[in-house]
Amino acid sequence: MTVTIIGTGLIGCSLANRLKETGFAKKIIGLDNKPQNVQTALSLGWIDESLDLDEAIKQSELIVIAIPVDATLQLLPGLLSKLDKQVLMDVGSTKEIICGSVVNHLNRGRFVATHPMWGTEKDGPESVVKNAFAGRVAVVCEKDKTDEDALQLVEGMYKTVGMQLVYMDA
Repeated sequence: MTVTIIGTGLIGCSLANRLKETGFAKKIIGLDNKPQNVQTALSLGWIDESLDLDEAIKQSELIVIAIPVDATLQLLPGLLSKLDKQVLMDVGSTKEIICGSVVNHLNRGRFVATHPMWGTEKDGPESVVKNAFAGRVAVVCEKDKTDEDALQLVEGMYKTVGMQLVYMDA
């Protein structure tokens, strides 16, 4: 599977590392508005390549938004509009405002709102923690508004990296 991760910082690259280690992803495309993060993530092997957003979406089955919530709010509606059958998920810490930003979007069902309960005070791709998500909890929100296949893909991903799932409203 090809996974695009938007945000090549601590969370995005720690997830990329684990997805590659477990074999869940064969290829990781990384995008970031900080070119230095992309270069570092490439040199450390956390991502395989960086493409423009439209090409990354075309090549991917799963797209992960791993950027600050305010940036997610700006990016999310437009990203959903670009999807065909791809699954889009976020790892942001606050869900109500994120879910509210796409509540009436035509492709709402392709979006899985999540919050993996893990992080550190560090940032950047050089701060990756191996096996960071094992034994932790991932919150999945609004599963009743999510397409079943999209939900199953994200649930499978989290289980593969060793996380337990809990379900909540936004």
